[in-house]
Amino acid sequence: TVLRAIRYRNPSLDKQLAVDLFNRVGLDELEDGTQTFLRRGGEALTPNQRARLSLARALYGEPPLLIIQGLEADLDDNGRELLCKTVQQYPGVVILVSCPHTASELETRSVPVMSTQAA
Repeated sequence: TVLRAIRYRNPSLDKQLAVDLFNRVGLDELEDGTQTFLRRGGEALTPNQRARLSLARALYGEPPLLIIQGLEADLDDNGRELLCKTVQQYPGVVILVSCPHTASELETRSVPVMSTQAA
């Protein structure tokens, strides 16, 4: 389920925290909510929803170092806005690695970005 995917890295942490993250990243639109079943690769979710799930998984447990790579490419406009707010308000250190075509958009929102070249 989506809830299990969020808690995968650290299942001993508070379940309610995972539910709160689920809502915070905008996955509450899913028909079956936190009980939405996933198949290999996040199948059954759109790329935008998979990116939001990845963000929730990264934030779960509030690690002191948060590395986000290429996530913004799959997010819709609201998702990119959410990502920017999250990065700006995160209490730890955030490294946001972005592809060149989205790096400039994030930088205009005062989000420091490390841009990478496609191989």
